[in-house]
Amino acid sequence: MDAFRKILLLSLWFNAWVVQAGDDWELVTDKNRVKVYQQQQPGLPFKHTKGVITIQAKAAMVFALLNDFAVCDQWVYGCLEGQRQADDSIYLVFKGPPFFNNREVVLKSQVNFLDATGQWLIAVENVPNQNINPDHVEVKSMRAEWLLTPRSDQEITIEHSFYIDPNVSVKVGANRYNSRAIYRTLKQMRKMLQKPKYQAEQELPDFLKQLQNQ
Repeated sequence: MDAFRKILLLSLWFNAWVVQAGDDWELVTDKNRVKVYQQQQPGLPFKHTKGVITIQAKAAMVFALLNDFAVCDQWVYGCLEGQRQADDSIYLVFKGPPFFNNREVVLKSQVNFLDATGQWLIAVENVPNQNINPDHVEVKSMRAEWLLTPRSDQEITIEHSFYIDPNVSVKVGANRYNSRAIYRTLKQMRKMLQKPKYQAEQELPDFLKQLQNQ
């Protein structure tokens, strides 16, 4: 978790933010204990998308999985590659839509403990990529968050929301793709967290405990 700590602490200049959206979310999927919502905001070409799931897991397990970028292809829908770069940013490659090149994005992240509610907020935002693969297309913009709400020592509600402009000229079907992507990601996340590798993470690392005590 030390490298994850470096990313988060190096990104403290990011102001904590919540994906800017109002309360008028439309429920588009409700199955297998996963709910997916979308919302269209004026002036934006794509909808905001949000998924919610409650899982039998501890926050430490969730943090461990989110930090394990090398396995993104096993649970993040469409993810082909994930790695940490020399400057501690996160590099991800996603499979492009049919007849489109694969997409890539570089992200910086920040974690905050919300003392008033006991929640964890992990926010990520794309930054310009100076070394884009010539066979890929860079994601135009992306903002996302993971809101972790512990319900008990062994149960946690995970809310994942994002807005992404994948830099495509044809926008038909993008919103449907995003709702399917977040549904499948959260569904697979539940399975991943049952693996011994993540089940072994019973305690938060010290730097996260320090955030709780600030």
